[in-house]
Amino acid sequence: MATCAKRQNIETNINVHSDMYNGAIRHGGGYSQVYMKTSTMLYNLQYVLGDSLFLAAMQNYFNQWKFAHPYIEDFRTSFIQFTHVDLNWFFDEWIESSKTIDYAVKSVKKGDEKGEYKITFKRKGMQMPIDFTVIGKNDSLYHYHIPNTWFVKQTKATVLPRWIGWDKVKPEYTAVVKIPSGVADVVIDSSTRLADVNMLDNNKKFPLRYRFDSKIYNPSDWTRYELYARPDIWYNGYDGLKAGLNMNGNYMNYKHIFDATVWFNTGIGQNYLDSTVAKDLYDNISFRVSYRTATDKFMKGSSFNFSAKALDGLNAYTVGFDRKDIKGKNRVYMFFKSMYRKGLNDITYLLMPTEWAPNKLNNTINVGLEHTYSYRRGTGNINIGLKSTALMSDYDYQSINLNIINRTRLGRLVLNTRLVGQYGTGKNWANESSLFLAGANPEEMMDNKYTRSQGFFDPSWATMGNQSNYFQHGGGLNLRGYAGYLAPQKQSDGTLAFAYKGQSGAAVNAELEFDGIIKVKKQNWLTRTFKLNTYLFADAGVINYNAQTDNTIKMADLRADAGVGAALTIKKFGVLQTVNPLTIRFDVPFFLNRIPAADKDYIQYRFVIGVSRAF
Repeated sequence: MATCAKRQNIETNINVHSDMYNGAIRHGGGYSQVYMKTSTMLYNLQYVLGDSLFLAAMQNYFNQWKFAHPYIEDFRTSFIQFTHVDLNWFFDEWIESSKTIDYAVKSVKKGDEKGEYKITFKRKGMQMPIDFTVIGKNDSLYHYHIPNTWFVKQTKATVLPRWIGWDKVKPEYTAVVKIPSGVADVVIDSSTRLADVNMLDNNKKFPLRYRFDSKIYNPSDWTRYELYARPDIWYNGYDGLKAGLNMNGNYMNYKHIFDATVWFNTGIGQNYLDSTVAKDLYDNISFRVSYRTATDKFMKGSSFNFSAKALDGLNAYTVGFDRKDIKGKNRVYMFFKSMYRKGLNDITYLLMPTEWAPNKLNNTINVGLEHTYSYRRGTGNINIGLKSTALMSDYDYQSINLNIINRTRLGRLVLNTRLVGQYGTGKNWANESSLFLAGANPEEMMDNKYTRSQGFFDPSWATMGNQSNYFQHGGGLNLRGYAGYLAPQKQSDGTLAFAYKGQSGAAVNAELEFDGIIKVKKQNWLTRTFKLNTYLFADAGVINYNAQTDNTIKMADLRADAGVGAALTIKKFGVLQTVNPLTIRFDVPFFLNRIPAADKDYIQYRFVIGVSRAF
């Protein structure tokens, strides 16, 4: 139960045919538990019987069935007959059900007599005998054993009265013990053999382990909650150098996962600020915090998440819930999101300051379905999302979005494709949430630490004008060759409308990676640290340009680009194993089918720079 499958609470019944595991290909769909759960079951059977009796029973079973093909019933019968112990309850729960073990120390109270304590345990899963240890205030150890049947294993621990119960029958048990020095802690199964799925409540004291976050990988400790801390340094062009502290923690990277950072902004090294900006009115303190935890007690495969931040001029909050199926290939999600920028100084942070209105509350409800799949030569992902403004929002808009990404191997080539479409309605759209022709909108850019504010990129590279510009971040319709271009569209009355953003549109993006043609046979430090992807790309799409108040959707002319690109990924940062890779992208869209007025030819040298791949 300490396996990944146990941590994710996708326990399966192992006494079934292999075709009943939701697919057993590559041991998927839970089939791996035929091995993992069986070995864990044997370890816990040893916990129930005691070492000597279990080993003797195993030797008898081996001698009885060597050179034969026993079934589960044969194993079960062999152990029961040899040990003369009724183990039907054990095999019923471990083999015929998907139950898990979960015991907790509910309370520790003083008894009626001096030195007497009443320790109450709670059972939240299958029944098992319990070993527990009481640690006295003078560091003395007292070992106890609570049988769950008439059988008592060979043990040096003090045997207490039986706890006979299952499911909702007697879910609690109170042990009365005498500890003259007083109780410092109570630990269920100090040997850690009991396959308890949640060890956080197995102690009187919360089991917490502090570590310096060295960014070097360490296996998770299933007996404790792990808390990490490290200094954090960051930068943007308005706050300048940001000095802070990061704390993060998790239990088995599945429950109570949180990440929080607080920065003190110094203003040192401010950049890209003109004379109209009040340079001393940056935020003195910034913070962000996120939290996620599994909620399997409520619904299998589900989780709750929450985040809050006051960062780079944006106050934002999200609260959400999602659920995955047992294979992890389908996910349903929903979340509430709120964004607010108080004043003009908060706009100064942005790469595209004209695309975010201050003092406007942008609240939305988001619901979606995500499906990942694989096929003979590749993998794919489909995401369908619904978005609508929510209570107290200063805006009024709704949209439905479809995003399909496929990655297909073609010999030594890799073909990446993306199909995106959005239909939007509403009379009052937030600029930051609109659909952009060339790339991500400002709301999406807030999710990337390099693009959420100016500093790493010159904001003049992201301004909109009568020609293309140099900054592009993947998202939207992703017509990268039109980054920074207003994309004017001539209307029927002769006036011009700008089609660089809208509410509805569709696009196809494709990249053909050809760096795999040259294979590096000998690995070295350079190849282990860096990866260079080179590719040909093409994008084509349409977007609406009509006013939000119009009842008829007017689509702009089809625009397309094509060119060559390169993406350099820093895969490793020396010994810092858990630092995320960094990808810097350089795309050259040589061809545009509708050129800006400032361009001379359809085919000419242009370039855009971005962080991370375009899709």
